[in-house]
Amino acid sequence: MTEGFDRSALKANQKKADRYHAGLTPEVEDYLAGRGIDKHVASLFRLGRCDDIHEGRLAIPYLRPGGTIWFNYRSLDGSKPKYMASGARHLYNTAALDLADSTGEIAIAEGELDTIVS
Repeated sequence: MTEGFDRSALKANQKKADRYHAGLTPEVEDYLAGRGIDKHVASLFRLGRCDDIHEGRLAIPYLRPGGTIWFNYRSLDGSKPKYMASGARHLYNTAALDLADSTGEIAIAEGELDTIVS
């Protein structure tokens, strides 16, 4: 599922996702808890707090087996825009499509955080 992506970019994005995740603050953890996402789930999805040009936003990495292909950044304080994307858009959690092959079922949610809690 990472065909066509530069391996060095995938690794760089993975390092960034790990850095963002390590930077989770109690405030961000509280926000996530309010959305039904505990620390364990935040860790599985490598959710984190940005420390760069998207300072203070929630980093939502798009994870694939070969690495992180993309990020979406969500405002935590109500500032606009609510979401800021990095680069070309991608579908979130396409691994669910593989699971659908074995179960015959798939759920569709509006946003990434909705997907995580569904």
